[in-house]
Amino acid sequence: MLFPFSKFILAFFVAARFASSSAPSSKRSNIISDIVISLSNEKWALWSNDQVFTDLTAQVPGDLLSDLMMNGLIDDPYIDRNFLTQDDVWIGNDTRGSNHNGGGHDGSDNGYEEKLKEKYFQRKRTWVYSTTFDISVNASTGMSWKLIVEGIKMGANILINGQRIGQVLDQFLRYEFKIGNDVLDKGVFCSKNIRRHNLTISFDPSIRVNGRFTGE
Repeated sequence: MLFPFSKFILAFFVAARFASSSAPSSKRSNIISDIVISLSNEKWALWSNDQVFTDLTAQVPGDLLSDLMMNGLIDDPYIDRNFLTQDDVWIGNDTRGSNHNGGGHDGSDNGYEEKLKEKYFQRKRTWVYSTTFDISVNASTGMSWKLIVEGIKMGANILINGQRIGQVLDQFLRYEFKIGNDVLDKGVFCSKNIRRHNLTISFDPSIRVNGRFTGE
């Protein structure tokens, strides 16, 4: 039986250190940086790429189902059959079908399960999380910046200022993505010396993650 999955986002950090610096920072013991900007618990926005759902609020750390429930779009998925009967909200069109029984329509296995699975993943919604962070132009000088992400489940593109900087394929790995000046220069000035940058995490169900999607 195919079950949809939640998308967990546990931690985001933007970190930088001087290119000539070799001494570790004491601000966060397991991130060696001179500057650390935590993006957890910041103001995050959530929407679906098909624009059926827009202007939703989100919490990080958190997960998609909790955010949908917080926005009043679904009921508690742990009560009764809500997880099954309301899954068309986060999946998109309900593709399970009334005749789904794990085999063919007559009970035999004639590839119906594989066709259903393919259709299921083709039609899952792409959900997008986004937030912003500010960096002083002066602080950017001589610094080497990177984005550190942990606990993303899973199959997501990471973009800063509209430019993709990497992809996440495994929720159990820490990813570190270099943020070059070509990306930082696209930030928008929100004051004379501060640029505001947009961080976007796009959960794309077409990204293959070696069978680690729930139900695959």
